[in-house]
Amino acid sequence: MSSVPLVTSTFAVFLLACLAPPCLSNHQPQVFLGSHSVHAGPAVSTDELDALLQRQFQEAFGGNARAGGGSLDAVERSLAQMHAALPKNDNGRLAPSVVRYALHRYFAGRHGWLIRGLEPAGGNWSSSSPTSVAQDRVPSYLQELYEQRLGSRGLNLRELAVLASTLEQVVHEASLGWLEAAYRVLQIPTTGRVAAEQVGEALSLYMMMFVTGEDLLGTNQSEVLAVRNEIHEIYPAWDETRLWLQDVERSVAHGQRARGNPFVGGALAFEEVGRIVDDVHDRYGKWQNAECMDMKDRLLALEDTRGSGRVSLARFYSGRDSAEWQFSESVDYLRQLGALDESDPKRLRVIVPNYIGGANNCLASAGLYDVCCINECEALMGELEREIAAPASPASQVANAVSQISSSSVDAPRNLTASLLGRLDEVATRNGGSVPLHGRLFAQWMHHAFPNECPYPHVSGSTAPKKPDEWMAERQADPMVTADERSQHTEGTATSHPIGGEPLLQWDAEEELLVSPSSNHKAGDVSWGKQVARVVLLVGILASAAQTFRSAMSPAGPRKVALGSGPIGPEKFSV
Repeated sequence: MSSVPLVTSTFAVFLLACLAPPCLSNHQPQVFLGSHSVHAGPAVSTDELDALLQRQFQEAFGGNARAGGGSLDAVERSLAQMHAALPKNDNGRLAPSVVRYALHRYFAGRHGWLIRGLEPAGGNWSSSSPTSVAQDRVPSYLQELYEQRLGSRGLNLRELAVLASTLEQVVHEASLGWLEAAYRVLQIPTTGRVAAEQVGEALSLYMMMFVTGEDLLGTNQSEVLAVRNEIHEIYPAWDETRLWLQDVERSVAHGQRARGNPFVGGALAFEEVGRIVDDVHDRYGKWQNAECMDMKDRLLALEDTRGSGRVSLARFYSGRDSAEWQFSESVDYLRQLGALDESDPKRLRVIVPNYIGGANNCLASAGLYDVCCINECEALMGELEREIAAPASPASQVANAVSQISSSSVDAPRNLTASLLGRLDEVATRNGGSVPLHGRLFAQWMHHAFPNECPYPHVSGSTAPKKPDEWMAERQADPMVTADERSQHTEGTATSHPIGGEPLLQWDAEEELLVSPSSNHKAGDVSWGKQVARVVLLVGILASAAQTFRSAMSPAGPRKVALGSGPIGPEKFSV
């Protein structure tokens, strides 16, 4: 495994066990018995948990005993630029909704992970708070411990880094549980050293379950082996993925040898294989994003108005008769996904960045998170935050900074159009003279400035993105277009529009901010319930993973990728 302090690893293991029901409450014995996690180990008492938390906070914030502080410092550095530009409360700290936003962007940008429970899912960052989940599944004494350690003023940069680092460690601990399950299915011992051939089989099985979205912890042995036997039918891109996995294995082995560690090409210990799994999770999101960019290029080739970031439904469905055509979602599904522009009811269009970044294109799943296409706009926002280094700025300064930013389809420097500058002035006027960088109106403006990279931000509550299998379960309907529906949109001509001139994109004047000005109260002016909301948030983000462990108790057999979460590419909807 990667180098982490023992206390951090043990704390993460305990949280994994605690997140699976039943969880300890004040009315239960003061000893927690390990649950579904294969690494849960022996019983952990509340006294032991108290000691673990105290030691972790000492390592993070104490003047002494900073074991593992180097890795935490690295997380803090990676968050510092975004933190500087985020809106703060009156204490100069981050409110709960801003913490959720920051963590979501951190994991999405760093790994391509969409952590379940962090994303707004069509709502706003405040309304999607996991408070109710936390209250149901986290023992009250744990909430009180967080309150005692951190108070109720909001999070500073160091505390945000601790939370991100802990959540990241929880994900890695969960991956070890999956690896051990793969060993168990193949009857490979987890003690001692194992031949490289057996290690390769275990890693392949692990990766098969990962990319198909099947849960190794909740699927019985015969079902797991059925996935292995049918992997090319279920997941046509398996051969390419297997080659990439072998590259990761060689890369990890080379890195260990370069550091003088005994990581030879022969027999490997379970802990050494765990390092490979760590790298798989860290690298996979960015590797598979190449397929997302290929899909984007195919869509932009169909763009009916250059620079609009939109494709008419007629063109979107135009090649459905081809075996390699991959764009087949129904109008209803596209609408709920937030990928449909209906500003002209007679000419429905697919919004390219919304479609690419949608839940329909989430590929692998590790239980705690999904691997989805990386939002290109996050990198553009990162450049802007580095330049502005503040939550809000005058329109002129923002315009100057954006004019110097390039994207995959926009060259810089450039002169912004009069229309773009006018819209930016509108945003500033609406917000007291400055442009808030993390509001809905500015996100909408960024979509106009980078229509192929930045998604259109729908008003909260107007969309409810879901993966295709979740849609099917909820609606009892196929998310794919029917022949009749497709013909309604392809029988007419897909009219082309002039290439010259500026495309007219939808604009909605409704503003939504991460933190409303009225919510920035001093801690002493806030009710007790609101003060502990921040405490609940800290543990709630971790507790939101409990949904996954509940579902792990219901085994699921192999399914076609067409009914689930991938793969991305020409075979995405093959049946």
